[in-house]
Parts: sequence; C-alpha cells; structure tokens
Amino acid sequence: MRQYTDKAEQVLDYAEMYAKSKHSGYIGTEHLLYGLFSIKSTVSTLLENCFDEEALELLLDSMVNTESRKRKIARTPELEEVLEEAEQIASGMHMERIGTDHLMLALLLRKDCIAVRLLNSLHVNPAKMYKEILTDMNLSKDEIKEQVAIVKNARKGQSAALEFCNDLTEKAK
Repeated sequence: MRQYTDKAEQVLDYAEMYAKSKHSGYIGTEHLLYGLFSIKSTVSTLLENCFDEEALELLLDSMVNTESRKRKIARTPELEEVLEEAEQIASGMHMERIGTDHLMLALLLRKDCIAVRLLNSLHVNPAKMYKEILTDMNLSKDEIKEQVAIVKNARKGQSAALEFCNDLTEKAK
C-alpha cells in the first residue's frame, strides 16, 4: 500500500472533494492538479507563480465533464498510473513516503492528460516546472542522474518532459 506524506494525503483528499463538488463521476489528473494547487506546499507555490486559481477554475469548468451525480466516485486509470509513477519516483529517491513533489513530477511526465493540457493552456512549460521541482528538492547531480535513469526505465521515452530529462542528465555530468 502506498504511503503518502500528510501534505500529499491532503492533496488527494482535496482532489476527491473538488471532483465531488463539481459533480464529476471520477477523480482525474485535473482534480489532482487542482489539489496540488490548493494545498500549500512548495509545488503550490511554483504553480501560483504561473497562474491564479480563477484561471485554473475557468479552464477546468470548460474542459471537464461535470454531469454525474454519483455519491461514490473512483480514480481514473490514468490517475492511478500517476500515483504509481509517483511511488516509483519516491522510491528511486530513497524516500519512504510519497510527497507533493513526487505527485507533481509524475503528473508532469504524462504526455497527454487533462492536467498537462490545462498546464499547457495556462502557458506552463512542463519541462521547466520539472526542473524547478528537482532544483527545489536540493538533489545532488548524482541523485538527479539516478532520478532520470529511473524515469527513463519506467517511461521508455514516451514523454516530452523525459526528453528534457535527458538534457538535464548531460548537464549534471
């Protein structure tokens, strides 16, 4: 079973609450992004420097289906994949628990999901954000290299952000 930091648990709870408040029939990557934006952390500060809540809400309202009235909603398979990738990232960094930074890194590695489309619409560069998060985590060059290698093995070059990571590895040498 995945273990999350208190902040990451709050993000996941907030994502679910937000999905329910919007009458969504699921909890998706877009709800995770909203949770990451809303719960105070290093990640939320980075996101707040890129856009405001009103802009995110407007885009969410225009892009997300909100017609379901289900009481019990489930996470989408794509969100589950993001959570699995976050676990792999945390494990690769020798962390016992998954934090908000791992959630955001995993989200940024998705090639095409609603959350990444929202970020692109808000003029956020996923590769740049990825680098900023790694920098804020105070990783050494070796740790960055190790992180990139883990991501490479997990994703097999399927992401635009991963292409950036290859450049980051070269710079770290």
